[in-house]
Amino acid sequence: MARDFIKEVEEISYPTEHLGSLKRAMPLIMAAIERDGLPIESGLIDLGAVDKGLDVALFFFYWVSETNEIIENINAVLTDMRELPTNYAFLRGSPKTRYYLLVRTFFYEFYRFREIYHQVATPREAQTYLNKIWSRIRSRLDDRDLTYYGMRVVKPQHDDTPHWHLLFFMPKEHVEQVGSVIQDYAMREDGDEAGAAKHRYKEEHIDRSKGTAASYIAKYISKNIDGFGLDCDIDGGEPISAAERVRVWASTWGIRQFQPIGGPSVTLWRELRRMGEMGVTGELKELRDTADKGEWDRFVMLMGGPQAKRKNFPITLAKQWNDKPNRYGEPKGEEVIGIAWEKTVFPTRIHQWVISHKSEPESKEGRLSLKRLRMKTQ
Repeated sequence: MARDFIKEVEEISYPTEHLGSLKRAMPLIMAAIERDGLPIESGLIDLGAVDKGLDVALFFFYWVSETNEIIENINAVLTDMRELPTNYAFLRGSPKTRYYLLVRTFFYEFYRFREIYHQVATPREAQTYLNKIWSRIRSRLDDRDLTYYGMRVVKPQHDDTPHWHLLFFMPKEHVEQVGSVIQDYAMREDGDEAGAAKHRYKEEHIDRSKGTAASYIAKYISKNIDGFGLDCDIDGGEPISAAERVRVWASTWGIRQFQPIGGPSVTLWRELRRMGEMGVTGELKELRDTADKGEWDRFVMLMGGPQAKRKNFPITLAKQWNDKPNRYGEPKGEEVIGIAWEKTVFPTRIHQWVISHKSEPESKEGRLSLKRLRMKTQ
């Protein structure tokens, strides 16, 4: 039965590195009580402005206290669930009614716990953390001169935290070392927690009997865009609406869903496709024609191959500083204006679309069109 495998949830201990800062709060608390009196009704104590170290210490104190209160309630529910077959006669309602009451209480506390968790780690912060770990992995791989390239796809898990899929190509002799480095960094923090060894890092090699790398990555791209070609999502639901939710999740938290790793710049490819004839010749003409025809594989080889360094690319992005304020009043900064080749800049951003107010009435009633698009030649 369920009660045979239900265990108590352990309390969360306060982070020891913040204990020193927390001790400094006591004089401030006593001074605030002496100044404002005991907060009998509100329970809130105004400490005024505090430094960052104390602010973090107090935040964790609140979070740990609230979380442990929830854990205490969950454990009480679990205790009732264990004893349900023997004590239900002393409780009001049938066993079924009492059971569902306990389940509802359990899930109520679970969602309270999740709300507090999101105060500490939003999907954006979780993605930032994963990016930080990946930067360390990339640095270690570069130090060992291990080559790789491919694609990263990010999708949400049930609790909204980001989950990475990495598709890499590399020499056979590098496979074991690259996997070892990634697994090492994935397990460094709290690697002994339950489920870490099973879920933190999973490595699979391409099995051509099941499909190619393109078919593997296409499935995850479809899950993140429009659900095209899928029978159902991971939970058996309708794939198109599931893909819409993923897009909203990525937009809400500013998470980049697709990231090429290694290889030439996709932005360079796009700028080449913007170029007109411009009388270009030689290497640049060949690159432009390749991009115009959509021959990505040939473009990669003309740029020096998938493992070429950016400093060795035959062409680069031409950028120009723009002091004009953006909608937040800050300078727009560096903007792409074209392609640089052999110390010559070839502009690709000839026109710019801007939004402006229409000055004349659209009808005799005097109603104005709020906005219109016009093209501005630079």
